[in-house]
Amino acid sequence: WRPGRGGKAAPNAGLLFTGYTFDDPTAKVTAAGKSLAAKVEKWGFDEGRCGQHYFLVRPASGTWPKGAKMVVDLGEYGKHDVVIGTALDKTAPTAKVFGPWRKKDPSSEMRVIPWAGVRDDESAVVLLRNTFADHAMDVYGERRVIRGPEAGELEYSRGCAALVLVDTAGNEKRFPDACR
Repeated sequence: WRPGRGGKAAPNAGLLFTGYTFDDPTAKVTAAGKSLAAKVEKWGFDEGRCGQHYFLVRPASGTWPKGAKMVVDLGEYGKHDVVIGTALDKTAPTAKVFGPWRKKDPSSEMRVIPWAGVRDDESAVVLLRNTFADHAMDVYGERRVIRGPEAGELEYSRGCAALVLVDTAGNEKRFPDACR
């Protein structure tokens, strides 16, 4: 479990789990002996054969109980003690540098956009994802998990509507000019 600030997760945030998996885990969440309905969202993985995988466990509806001490059972991936804070996360991620985009190479339709200084007040990592004008294209998953303020870049295709930074609470910062 990768907690937010102060070792807790905001009540409206997904619980971030990282590790190497062969399949997508399922989650059973309990608080004070009561089962809480949850869903697992796959955020992606680091490049490479044994890259780190990132999963968010979210409440099936609403938010986690404020101040709760919970157990998240990920089956063969273990049981994890999680503490929920009392304040909601209402701030979107920020970036000191975002763009400008460039062509990957002169003959390619692929584009590359650099970033640096990405941070969020509560989330241990931030997701950078591509949205398309044609929503059917969103399934292709041009996305990258950003773990800190270091510089990086995302390769993406034409048809982009906006590049979006998203934190574990779902707060978004959109960069529509990044696709032009």
